Amino acid sequence: MFPTRYLATLTCLVAFAAGCGDGSSVAAPSSTLQPPVTTTTTAVGATTMPALFPVEVITDLGPVTIESRPERVVSLSATHTEIIYELGVDEQLVATDLLSNYPAAAEDKVKLDAFSFNVEEVAALGPDLVIVAFDVQGATDALAAVSIPFLLLGPPSDVEGMYQQFRVVADALGVPVAGAALADGARERAEMISDKALTIAGHSFFHEVDNTYYAATSTSFIGDVYSSLGL
Repeated sequence: MFPTRYLATLTCLVAFAAGCGDGSSVAAPSSTLQPPVTTTTTAVGATTMPALFPVEVITDLGPVTIESRPERVVSLSATHTEIIYELGVDEQLVATDLLSNYPAAAEDKVKLDAFSFNVEEVAALGPDLVIVAFDVQGATDALAAVSIPFLLLGPPSDVEGMYQQFRVVADALGVPVAGAALADGARERAEMISDKALTIAGHSFFHEVDNTYYAATSTSFIGDVYSSLGL
C-alpha cells in the first residue's frame, strides 16, 4: 500500500466516478486540506547504488546535508511515518506524532504531539534526524538551537511533489533505490487510476474541505488530483 494520505484521494474519486454515470449531482468525499507549500525536490538523483553519506537533500528551508545514516529518527508527520514504513526502514524510527496510526506497528512507537511542540521531549529521545511537516511553535528554530538535524517537508502542492518527497526521505535515510521504486510505483498506479477516471470528465463538482466552509481550489494538491482526472 502506498502512503495513503495522498493516493487514497485518487482512489476515492474513481470510486465516486462509478456513481456519476447517470449525470446526477453528488458531493465529492470530504478531505482535510492543508495550505499549499513549496514543492520539495531532491538534490540527489535516484540511482542504482546506495547513497553515500554525507548526502544533500532539498527541503522547504533549502538544502540540508545528512552527514551519516540516521539511526534514530523522529517523525512528527503521519504521512512521513507511512513513507518510512513503505521504504522498509522503520527500524530507524524511534517516535512518531499522535496521528501516526498506519501501519498498525506505528501505534507501538513513542508518541509526541507535533502540534504542541516540546523540544525537550524530542531531545530526550536522542534523535539524529527529525522530520516535520509544519513549523509549529518555532519547532525548527528550537531543533536548530539544540543541534538536532531536521527536515521540514510540508504538504506538497501537487502530485509531482508527492513523488519527490518519497525520494527525499529515501535519500536522507540511505535507501535511494527504495525511494525511486516507491515513487515510480506510485506514479504508475496514479496514471492507471487517472485513465480509468475518464468517465467523470464533464461533471461539475463542489469539494467541501471541512465544516469551516473552505473549498478545494485548482492550486491545491487536491485540485491537482482533480486536474489529473480530467476535471
